[in-house]
Amino acid sequence: MGFDPYRSRFDELGFSAAYAAPFVEIDYAVPDVVGYKMKSKIGRLKPIFAYGITGGSSIPIAKLGEKGALFFNMTMAINYTKGAIMNTDFKINDKISFKEDLEFYRWYVPLGLEYKSRAEARSDKELKTMYTVGAGVALIVNSASLLEAYGIDNISPYLKFEFGYHMGIAFKLRATYFIGEQVWDEFYGAGTDNPYREGLYNYKVSTSGDLVIGLIIMPFSYTWNDN
Repeated sequence: MGFDPYRSRFDELGFSAAYAAPFVEIDYAVPDVVGYKMKSKIGRLKPIFAYGITGGSSIPIAKLGEKGALFFNMTMAINYTKGAIMNTDFKINDKISFKEDLEFYRWYVPLGLEYKSRAEARSDKELKTMYTVGAGVALIVNSASLLEAYGIDNISPYLKFEFGYHMGIAFKLRATYFIGEQVWDEFYGAGTDNPYREGLYNYKVSTSGDLVIGLIIMPFSYTWNDN
């Protein structure tokens, strides 16, 4: 397999959408005979859709068969979404109302190995179709603002599947599933041991998995077969 110089560059750009229904663990205070008392509850936020952009590059490692190859893939993506923790998201019998607005900026940095077949694997636009199966490990950083210095780090294994077609340039549909618990946000307020008001005090937002769907364009793929 000849080395394609375009493969060593930033050769994947696209849009992504993530779907999740995060778990939420909360501590809240309600009026008591004397002062207030703390209670805990676990619930789910309403389903959240996050939209973002992605870019990356694949570097060939070895030819596998006539139309397949093994690649090392590097990707970076950011997804943005908004949500809110509300008393209506939980089965709370107490007469209490609260709402905490949240913003999530989720940075994904997956690194992995991929088996690619047909057009992309051979840099041959005449083959038209292309397929990818991959796996690896991703660093996922969650923050409340785009350039915030503080973030919650998660390490997650992932599986990736792609199907694409070359029509002048290559387009791909990508599905990536990030496995395991990922903490999106958490807050622990003062006064939990001796609450001084009713309402929400502490919360933790997390998921047990994360599915991200992407539409990918390979801008340099128009040069396939020309090198």
